[in-house]
Amino acid sequence: MTELDDEIIPEIVALIAEIGVPVTITDTPATYVPSTGAMTGGGTVHSNVLATPLAEYRTEFIDGEFIRSGDCEIYVNGPTTIGFTPREGATVLASSISFRIQKVTALYTGASIAAFALQLRRG
Repeated sequence: MTELDDEIIPEIVALIAEIGVPVTITDTPATYVPSTGAMTGGGTVHSNVLATPLAEYRTEFIDGEFIRSGDCEIYVNGPTTIGFTPREGATVLASSISFRIQKVTALYTGASIAAFALQLRRG
């Protein structure tokens, strides 16, 4: 970790703790990858992960392909705080609504991931 990580990550954790709402993130079921011969996923459930409240994308960001009407975004803490890295395709239950993660963006403060931005789509 860098000095910047040491300063900013605790601030992010505190902010999400202050305004956060609990969500449940469930990894996708295990699938076989023929090219590697490995299994990925496995249905691991991560309950009570604190996330920022759901925020719909502003109209000017909706392009109909990558971001669709009704898509939402939340932020969760980085892997050192929540203990895992969210994956695209995982299910998120937030405010009694089921979503799929469309995109995971890691947000760095220096050398460490401070938080993840998750693009969510109903379904």
